[in-house]
Amino acid sequence: MQRILTVVAALLLLVSGAALTQSEGWLTRFSVEPESEQHEPLTPWQFGREHWFVVVVDFSDATTQDTGLGVAQATSLMDGEIRDYLALMSGDDDVTFTVHNDVVRAEGTSSSYGKDSAAGRDFSTDGEFLPGQLVAEVLESMSKDQIDWSPHDLDDDGVVDRLLVLHTSRGQETGSGGSDRIWSHFTHLMEPVEVADDVTVAHYALATMRGGTGAGGTVVHEMLHQLGAIDLYPVHDPAWTGSWHGVGDWDIMASGNWNGGGVWPALPTAASMQLIGLDTSTEVVLNFPVQRDGTCLGPTIDLTPRHQGGDLLRVDLTEDQRVFIELKGGNAFDDRLPGTGVLVTVLDDAAGDPSDNEVNVDSGRPWLRVIEADNDDGLLTGLDDGTDGDAFQLGDQFGAEGVLIRDHQGVLVPWTAEVVLSSDGNGTAIAFSAPECGHGLSVDAAPYGLRVNANAPLSLGLINTDAPCTLTGSLRMDFGGMVTFESVLLDEGAHVVELNPEQTLVGDAVDRLSGSLTCSGTELDLDMPVTVLNRIPQPYSVEDSINVQELSEVRVDVRNTGHGSSTYTVLIEGPLSRVASAPDRITLDHDMTPLTLSIDPSGLLQEGMLVRGEIHLVDLDGGRTVLSVTLTAEDETTGFDRFRQPEVAIGVSMILIGVSLLWPRGRSKPVDGPQGQQQEAVQHREVMLDPWGRPIDQHDEVVQDGLEAHGERPATDRQPL
Repeated sequence: MQRILTVVAALLLLVSGAALTQSEGWLTRFSVEPESEQHEPLTPWQFGREHWFVVVVDFSDATTQDTGLGVAQATSLMDGEIRDYLALMSGDDDVTFTVHNDVVRAEGTSSSYGKDSAAGRDFSTDGEFLPGQLVAEVLESMSKDQIDWSPHDLDDDGVVDRLLVLHTSRGQETGSGGSDRIWSHFTHLMEPVEVADDVTVAHYALATMRGGTGAGGTVVHEMLHQLGAIDLYPVHDPAWTGSWHGVGDWDIMASGNWNGGGVWPALPTAASMQLIGLDTSTEVVLNFPVQRDGTCLGPTIDLTPRHQGGDLLRVDLTEDQRVFIELKGGNAFDDRLPGTGVLVTVLDDAAGDPSDNEVNVDSGRPWLRVIEADNDDGLLTGLDDGTDGDAFQLGDQFGAEGVLIRDHQGVLVPWTAEVVLSSDGNGTAIAFSAPECGHGLSVDAAPYGLRVNANAPLSLGLINTDAPCTLTGSLRMDFGGMVTFESVLLDEGAHVVELNPEQTLVGDAVDRLSGSLTCSGTELDLDMPVTVLNRIPQPYSVEDSINVQELSEVRVDVRNTGHGSSTYTVLIEGPLSRVASAPDRITLDHDMTPLTLSIDPSGLLQEGMLVRGEIHLVDLDGGRTVLSVTLTAEDETTGFDRFRQPEVAIGVSMILIGVSLLWPRGRSKPVDGPQGQQQEAVQHREVMLDPWGRPIDQHDEVVQDGLEAHGERPATDRQPL
């Protein structure tokens, strides 16, 4: 029986081992994959503890002596207009600056750190960010100085939170610096630099001092990045070719850093204040408990400008969207804005991830936009950078009446806000009301409208939070004509309503669904895009391996549904974009359409490195399908290298164990051991030879009582005969 079990176990080991040697990557699917490298969150404003370390850097082609810019000028800048701005912005008078005593001379010329290449602005041809190299060199050269970095580590985590590098060359952003000059910026270092025991510098802000009297706006812009603010000017994206101006001159994180010639930059808008840890907004909860003359009345709330505390209002539209209402005017910075009055902005987190600092890409899907009081959409269309007509004045309305506000699903907000006098008659307040006291019916759909295959059924999700009611209404589409639907009883909860357009929906076109739905006497006003596509790609994860050094290709099979063909713009995002490229467009015409990624390591990869990123497939209305990509960098695998793979090594071991179990074993004659126990012994007698090749006599080796004794052997030196 034991022999049978041994044979069965051996066969199982042989079969399993053979299968495992052919299962490359099997073990990694059960292994914990290390997380991608993430930067630590930036430290927001620390009230009463803000302490910045400032260092001035000059170059052999832009020396302190030639430019007249050095420690004294940096100290004057920081203790003057920069301090005034930050104090008014934050309400914190305890902002401190320590300017390094000496100007640090860079190892190279200014152009050697600012020359653009095909790899990007200020990047070398091999992909190194040159200003980061400059800052690392500066920090290394300062390591011998006795600098106390602890005041600049505001959260005591061993990382310097506030470092500003000011240089004496022209900045590329000024327009006169040229393409070989450094663009002012904030960024993380590729490798943190240790500047003291258990203290590192991981990120920095850098700006030019050579911006004339207007340098301050750019300096503060980059400093606010180190607090967590993001760029709000239009970010370039190959998938969108329109022209718009973001929030324009209304925010320092957009073009407002140049207000007043850069001397009087715009203060941050409410969205930026929220990001840097200085949120002063009050959430408005609209319950509308009072009704008068058929109108539901809500609260009336006072506003104050920034220099008086900056009390502003926030109304949440969805989980991702909120409206900010703030008062502008009455201080030197606000006085250089395009206008004064009530500024209304809408923030939409569904439009982008602030951690990428690339959010205001598409004017149709902005992360932050200004609701323009003159309703001319000059910022959205790129006609202007902001005008005095953008701010709301006494008696103006916005929301459900006046200037209309819709959420990103195309639903008109159920409330109206009016600019009125404050309770004391000397200031500004906002009075809220609602035509129908809100409504219990809401749309359950993805942001930015519906996305459907041509000839596929069209439906709309609804959620009823009121008592059961009968759904009625009137809908139409620009291309689809009148839209009918069944008038059904909606119980409390989620529902899907089938929509029947009068005309067949044609693929690869953007239609609009508009009209109203009524339930229990409350009306839902809709105006949402409907993107009709012949083929719609499906999101999924891509995993593959690439060569560490050689050019290679990775094939991605884009899975999609539908019929006919549809063309999408292809974008590579994240770290993957540094080593991978792809065609600008792909036409999906089969359920599995191949997309080829061309891989050029450019010396950036190491054995075992994980390269992560995303492939964005962008449709004609800006909708995106995201394919997550993880590539593992590997050396060229040889036959021997396969045995280093865990699966192959384990499989071979199992095969060897299985063979050993099946290998026939010889039986030996049992003998009695010295303790009287029976032992198996196989004796192998070695024939001993003398130096002349003759067998040694038996008596030269004796065994006594089981103990082996050897006689002295003759010398091995050969004697002549």
